[in-house]
Amino acid sequence: MNYTFNKELVCIGEQIRKLRKKKKMSQEELACRIGVSVITVSRIESGMTTMNIQTLMNLSEILDVPVDEILYRRNDEEMHRDTASG
Repeated sequence: MNYTFNKELVCIGEQIRKLRKKKKMSQEELACRIGVSVITVSRIESGMTTMNIQTLMNLSEILDVPVDEILYRRNDEEMHRDTASG
């Protein structure tokens, strides 16, 4: 994993943290369920590192949200609105 810092990574990390807390999961539980270390979850949520596609897919499954909701902060209401209008 790359140890970088940029605005997009911070936004994605904040979204992952929000979704994790919505599921009432600790970083430890999420790390165990997606197969990474707690330090990696912390770094992802802080925007300090990137994640691979498999980790992103695992997050999507465990957090029960589509990948684009993780990457683009889209919630079900926004997605429904886009579908209804398009």
